Amino acid sequence: RWSRRRPSRKRRRDDRDDRIAVSLVGLAESRDRHFAAMAAFLDHFDLPRCERRNVVRASCTDPPRAANVGLTTLRGRADPVLSHGFDLNDGLLAQALAAFFRATSPLDAPFTSVQVNRCASNAQLAALHVDRNNQGPSLIVGVGDFSGGELWTADHAVRDLRHAYLQFDGRKPHAALPFEGPTRFTLVFWCCAGSDRLP
Repeated sequence: RWSRRRPSRKRRRDDRDDRIAVSLVGLAESRDRHFAAMAAFLDHFDLPRCERRNVVRASCTDPPRAANVGLTTLRGRADPVLSHGFDLNDGLLAQALAAFFRATSPLDAPFTSVQVNRCASNAQLAALHVDRNNQGPSLIVGVGDFSGGELWTADHAVRDLRHAYLQFDGRKPHAALPFEGPTRFTLVFWCCAGSDRLP
């Protein structure tokens, strides 16, 4: 009488490992597509000039483009308010950033705001600075077709951020390093100080 032999334990384990490997490749490809799509989206988005004096280098004649999307603080106001960046293109940017974070971030970290930075040259990179209105750690990720452009922080030295989320304390000195490529985008997901007081 013929009977089907059950695969060995080793064979079953190898088959399982193959399926996991294929799934991981698919996830990686999916994440790459999300990063490419976000870079293309931001490349066609009209961001205003950055006006933060502590970020723009003194030698820079053409400031980088940047927008804060979400809560921010204003001089003379005790509580945070919604930034102008939140209303860019009827909120489309805010929706896209939230969806991108959910699809690509390995961490389920809270944030009230997203700082979007676009640099087309090394002269536009952020100078050494601190962010005084932050509450808790921030997450930063780089998108776009560039190499280099790492993040330097006082506590973790140099770290690569292209397609990689990095956690850092924006209240400590940090800066961007030179890059090669047409455009370097960075997205900083952060919590605005005082947001815990809002209803």
